[in-house]
Amino acid sequence: MHLDFERVKREIGIPQIFEKFGIEFRERNGRIRIACPLPDHRHNEIKPNTEGFVADCRKGTWQWVCFSAEDHNVSKPLGGSVIELVMRLAKLESYKHVRLWFLDAFPELGESKPPNQQRRTERDAEPKEKASEDAHQDNHSPARRVNLNLLDLNPPLKPLSWFYNVDQSCRYLLDDRGFTPETIERFGFGLVTRPNTFLSGYVAIPVFLPGQGESENPVAYLGRYAGELNPWPTETPRYRFWKNFPRNEVVFGLRDALRDTGADAPLVVTEGPLSAAMIAQKTGLRSVVATFGAFLSERQSQILRATERDIIWLWDGGTEQATNLALGILCQEFVRVRAINLPHGTNPDELSEGDLLSLLSLREVCHAG
Repeated sequence: MHLDFERVKREIGIPQIFEKFGIEFRERNGRIRIACPLPDHRHNEIKPNTEGFVADCRKGTWQWVCFSAEDHNVSKPLGGSVIELVMRLAKLESYKHVRLWFLDAFPELGESKPPNQQRRTERDAEPKEKASEDAHQDNHSPARRVNLNLLDLNPPLKPLSWFYNVDQSCRYLLDDRGFTPETIERFGFGLVTRPNTFLSGYVAIPVFLPGQGESENPVAYLGRYAGELNPWPTETPRYRFWKNFPRNEVVFGLRDALRDTGADAPLVVTEGPLSAAMIAQKTGLRSVVATFGAFLSERQSQILRATERDIIWLWDGGTEQATNLALGILCQEFVRVRAINLPHGTNPDELSEGDLLSLLSLREVCHAG
């Protein structure tokens, strides 16, 4: 059963959430002021602020903020929508659990299938005769051979026997980077709060390989430090890769891109996983992948060619030399590439939705090997 978080924000208010949790409140002119009801939230217990938690309805959706925290290391007060409120009140660890909570509390919000999946199903529907013909394809057919070749290019990595329990409501993802709960849930991002682990204090980015099932654990995690330190201390790396992780033999996001889009959908190739996720969020495209930096290895090029997809190259501005080198490697065999050169210092994930869609649909700089 699918649940649209945007619909939840429009139709469910904070008063309804408080009623579900048995929290007493008074609403005056569309505003609520009470003592903070959030568990595990630090407050001044000697002199509590009885009106530190404020909620109001703006432009048809409820928002809340708590001004009574005594943690002075936090630069912004805690707050959010009904989604983050439920996550805090129920002590839920991920947006997947929040989704299940809302489906149980408000079953009328459930939908049988996401709208975009319904559209994709209708678009990709084929006549039964064609499906029957495809079902009897010989294993040596080109389509079958490419699929096998792509899987053969996977590095020898097995799914982990465990996974990180992460905090998907961390401010670095929601406020600093601007991700929506839907994007965070889709990509599985979240802050590792457990102490004394390899990625403690980092945002964990799960990495999957083409051919992996949706229920399988990732083969590795990439860590991105949750914040910006200035000056940057040398002992705190911004990124952390799994030991011996073959980053130059993996294309991030390719499993989902091949699974969620048709063969005619081009792959949008960017540099980093977080950049790929933001571009996907702004454009609605589900075929955005990343190369783990401004470098394309021969193995990554082989992987991209094996997909038989058109390529849209969208690295950061100022990487023209690296882009030309990458295209030279990629086009050793025939492949259609649209390369978009951004101004120096411009990152694609910082562009507006309109600019991104315009660039991805109108620029036709083609290279063929």
